[in-house]
Amino acid sequence: MVSLPPTERTNLHTTRLDKLTPQQLAQAFNAEDLNAARAVQKANKQIAKAIVMAAQVFAAHKCLPLTIKLFL
Repeated sequence: MVSLPPTERTNLHTTRLDKLTPQQLAQAFNAEDLNAARAVQKANKQIAKAIVMAAQVFAAHKCLPLTIKLFL
């Protein structure tokens, strides 16, 4: 069986959203937002490298938006 990436798997914390109260929904959404923020923080160096690499590719093709020039 093929293993799905985490973003495509069923999130067991949010399978019964239709049964939650509005307050419980807000708490569930907030908890998932915190998980996403932690993942981004953990991958911060890799994300920064990807930004620089993308800026370099744009620069090499002379289609570099002004805002990306700040990263080079």
